[in-house]
Amino acid sequence: MFNKEFIESKVWSAARLQGVKQKTLGIVTRYLWNAIQDTTKLHHLYDFSKRLLKRRNVIITFNWDLTVERAWNDRAGETLQIEYSFPGDRKGKDLYLLKPHGSIDWFRKKDLEGLPAAKEVESLGHSPLCYYPYFRLKKNPDLIKVLPVIVPPICLFR
Repeated sequence: MFNKEFIESKVWSAARLQGVKQKTLGIVTRYLWNAIQDTTKLHHLYDFSKRLLKRRNVIITFNWDLTVERAWNDRAGETLQIEYSFPGDRKGKDLYLLKPHGSIDWFRKKDLEGLPAAKEVESLGHSPLCYYPYFRLKKNPDLIKVLPVIVPPICLFR
């Protein structure tokens, strides 16, 4: 829900609110995609990764960005797989990452129809969602035009 009733004590139309929501999420998404390109700023996360990211662990993050995934995958000499769901037996993937607020690399499959990236995404279980398993959009720059599946923070006043 994106403040459907009031903004600065004025009623906004549903169309205007949807436009503001799309612009805001689009700007945040572009910023996060650009920020994760600079790995020189990730040294604290790499230290965290060495201490806490272990095979078969379940990690919960409320971040929309890909820093945890980046730290996990940048570990030297290892091919590590991430599962974005809670495991029943923890015998499948290497790391289980739960992102209740979504991620900048999650999309609705129907929104990718006709784009080259549709062939490169991976499924998020049996849902209508998928994720782009790469850290750069260079190969598929059209993805930046597709609104990702991220849940914005909301404030409810009653």
